[in-house]
Amino acid sequence: MTPAEALQLLAHAAAFDNRQPSQIAGRAWAAALHDIPLDQDTLDAVAAFYGTNTLDGAARFDPTKRRWLEPHHVRHHRQQIRNARLAETNAFYDGTPGETGAESIQNMRALTRSAADGHLPPQGARAAITSGHGVDADGRGRAILNSVGRESLSRRPEFAASCPHCGAAAGVPCRNGHAPRLRDAHPSRIEASRRLAAGLPQIDPAEEAAERARRISASYHALNRQAAAQDEETAAS
Repeated sequence: MTPAEALQLLAHAAAFDNRQPSQIAGRAWAAALHDIPLDQDTLDAVAAFYGTNTLDGAARFDPTKRRWLEPHHVRHHRQQIRNARLAETNAFYDGTPGETGAESIQNMRALTRSAADGHLPPQGARAAITSGHGVDADGRGRAILNSVGRESLSRRPEFAASCPHCGAAAGVPCRNGHAPRLRDAHPSRIEASRRLAAGLPQIDPAEEAAERARRISASYHALNRQAAAQDEETAAS
């Protein structure tokens, strides 16, 4: 906020408290609010301050007790306005495979700022995908910024097929339970993508589960036979 903008803010506050803005006050408020822009949220913060009575006890009804806006009040109420908007949007950055730590932080901040600015209205997953706000959304309707884009995922061969393990659709990163999305695909998805590229039929999930159970059972019986043989050798010696 510049001194000129701070004077505009003080003029707006004067409509509530009849203060007399000055050049000195403008410079002081600009220094205190140097990182706060003069936007609608800042003006709304002034209205929020004067629209709520936080005086205690008899002071609430004492005409000689009046509220007086200070820079920290503007900062506090503006943040509350933006936090409420962010909570309503339910924005959540879920990461992009291959991005660096610095890129992840930058993208997360960009999404949070966009949501707090009101550029990401709350809506369901399908609506968010087609809303034109430059975000995607997962099945829980949480807005996700994807700076690289889904096309980059589809170019990675291991993401070509849907994941038999976690159910992620083609071109969408895998998930590990409720944890953030994985940078690498699950092994069963890698196999499914390999078969898809080779033109081979996909393995039926039921058949795969039955084969897994057969292998576990075979390993169990083999271990039992090995333990029995060791017991016989011990007894013979």
